[in-house]
Amino acid sequence: MKKLSILLVLYFLFFASSCVTTYPVLCDIEEGVNFSRYQTYYILNDPDGFPVGASPIHRQRIERAISLELNAMGMNPDMQPDLAISWEVNMKEENLTKWNYEFFGEWNSISNLENTKLLNAILSIDFIDVKNRKVIWHGKISQPVYEGMPKMEEKINAAVNAIFKKYQTNSKYGESMVFVK
Repeated sequence: MKKLSILLVLYFLFFASSCVTTYPVLCDIEEGVNFSRYQTYYILNDPDGFPVGASPIHRQRIERAISLELNAMGMNPDMQPDLAISWEVNMKEENLTKWNYEFFGEWNSISNLENTKLLNAILSIDFIDVKNRKVIWHGKISQPVYEGMPKMEEKINAAVNAIFKKYQTNSKYGESMVFVK
């Protein structure tokens, strides 16, 4: 009986964890870079890296989330930094097409084709070595978004955190082009 209850708990945990939506992080690293020498950063503010018409509050949220992650890693903001942090958000529109069927009685049915537009936001973050002006690390994540989306700050923080988790892994082990879900 005890084994059965343990199996049921494990099954429930597996099922519950598989229901959590995660989005893949794609990243790339320049080989041979000593990441331990980077102690300071500056976030570049490029108005072209943000979708026209998007809330400027989201810009502030993204920069705040990036700063929090960098500070948690022991880096400090500085006007004469070791790293310049560049980020941008691109929007990609995709069409989702599906057939809908409705049945009335035994032989009558109606079918129609439904097109839905899905909007994906792609957040990219680059770490640039200030001395040689080369990108040493790149990470990005893509998530579906829509106007009036609830808990937007939480979603931004989670996306930035997912990217920085890959930065910490890559910078320690020197992995390149890692696709993680």
